Amino acid sequence: INTLSTGLPDTTTPVTFCASTTCYYVTWYDQSGANACSGSACDVTQATSGNRVYWAASVKNGWPCGGGSGTSTGTYTSASALTTITSPYTFVAVSNRTGSFTGSGIIIDVNTYADGFLSYDNNEIKTYAGSVHTAAMTTSDTAFHALIAVINSTTTGSASIDGSTTTGTTGTNSLSHAVTIMASTTASDKMTGNFCEGGI
Repeated sequence: INTLSTGLPDTTTPVTFCASTTCYYVTWYDQSGANACSGSACDVTQATSGNRVYWAASVKNGWPCGGGSGTSTGTYTSASALTTITSPYTFVAVSNRTGSFTGSGIIIDVNTYADGFLSYDNNEIKTYAGSVHTAAMTTSDTAFHALIAVINSTTTGSASIDGSTTTGTTGTNSLSHAVTIMASTTASDKMTGNFCEGGI
């Protein structure tokens, strides 16, 4: 996808091409410039074609996102581990859930729940960095949400949904393994819905 002079992605060409076929994401490219995965960008890739999420055009404010079924799709993982990130740090994401509303759906995971993660859980948001904190507010099904989980240098962190924040015990784990989106690193708890952007 080319970039326009405004800095925004040029979606015209892929929208035209993908109108007559189903397009899939192979790699989500790290846009931070931090080279935080052992000196390289933390690009996340799904090498198996049948497990890739599809290009969902114009699903959020006219922009495309990645749509996952929650069954076989998801599990995009970085090739290298994170250079150790110690608290404080933040998980952020813009996404929605379109199915499997009563279960867990991982948005961002580091080391199969062991280091830290951000997930949907029974219409709420759950975050973890040694202890689980579930945000005490409802996350409306199918609606898009801006999600922020703050892991502080003390055990008290916070989870925010669309600007509404709760605090709780999250732990202070460091992050030092590969990054995975839309599922855990071992491909469990796959997210059913759209992933638009996210990061740590």
